[in-house]
Amino acid sequence: MENYLWAIGMGFEPQFGYMRRMDTKLHQILTAVDDVYDIYGTLDELELFTDVIRRWDIDAIEQLPDYMKMVFFSVYHAVNGTAFTALKEQGLNIIPCLKKVWGALSKSYHIEAKWFYNGYKPTLAEYLKNGWVSVTLPIILISAYLVSSPLSKEVLESLPEYPDFIRHASMIIRMVDDIRTSAVWNLIDLLLSY
Repeated sequence: MENYLWAIGMGFEPQFGYMRRMDTKLHQILTAVDDVYDIYGTLDELELFTDVIRRWDIDAIEQLPDYMKMVFFSVYHAVNGTAFTALKEQGLNIIPCLKKVWGALSKSYHIEAKWFYNGYKPTLAEYLKNGWVSVTLPIILISAYLVSSPLSKEVLESLPEYPDFIRHASMIIRMVDDIRTSAVWNLIDLLLSY
């Protein structure tokens, strides 16, 4: 329900019904992928998972654990289903664009996993350079645009290069998310100290 409410916030008008359904699915899939990187995957497994997503190679999933196969299939199926609709309705193949942004997100998540497993504390510059992608706003905005707007080849080629409005909005969301998280943990630390 929460995911659907986020989608309503992005486009409440009746003509954006398809975008709301696709955005709700995307949020659910992003949560599963994030959990693979943050909770379930070992560093070696995450290396393989990232490689499979970046190459978009369905044949390479045999090297993945079963739970990762299921998550990759979810991503693959959702992207291909969305691409089929775009091809049918607008005559354009959006898979290269979506492959690129999913690859960037998986690379970003993998960098954070390596930092965690190696006990590395990135500099602020390193963290922000990676964090504006790992906050997932780029993939959310691009996916929403691809399912709700008339498309052109020029737009499809420019989106995975992340126009400034996507970069800047993502950086703001990254910082707001971190400030909110930091405030919550500071409050928890304060309560536990009593």
